[in-house]
Amino acid sequence: MVPFDQLELLLNAVGGSAEVYVEDKAPHVKAFAQNNGPYRAKLQQFLNQTLNAD
Repeated sequence: MVPFDQLELLLNAVGGSAEVYVEDKAPHVKAFAQNNGPYRAKLQQFLNQTLNAD
């Protein structure tokens, strides 16, 4: 688990394009448990793009 205040550091370490999903209705690491519909949709989109990439 990476503290939310280190998000920018993590994004810089990626070195490429990245997408961030922030769930405003849940505290850190509780997004899936408290509001999993949008979380699942974003995760599915990521997996589809990543696994289907040529």
